[in-house]
Amino acid sequence: MNRSVDLRHFLDERGALPPVDHPAHPHAVYYTQIVADATSCLDDPPSIACRCRSARRPCTGLLVTFPDPDDLAAIGWYCPVCHDGGTITGWQETLWDGTAVVGRS
Repeated sequence: MNRSVDLRHFLDERGALPPVDHPAHPHAVYYTQIVADATSCLDDPPSIACRCRSARRPCTGLLVTFPDPDDLAAIGWYCPVCHDGGTITGWQETLWDGTAVVGRS
């Protein structure tokens, strides 16, 4: 499955995560982890667990995250085990944008 997500749709009006009891909270946490990993952990091995479930069993894969080479405004992610993946836009200048920290802005 290839998802396209605008991170701003999962954040509150201040750009923060929604409350823990909000239905979007788990998705917001997942997508912000992907953004932080792709923009600040460039040389680290994959560490974010895939959240896909097939036949009610969780995937055992770890996500590969990367700046999208075709669209610099997008972050890509991909699971080499279940082939889930997608792109995230609207991440620039959020709390999870690590590009300024690593000097790539």
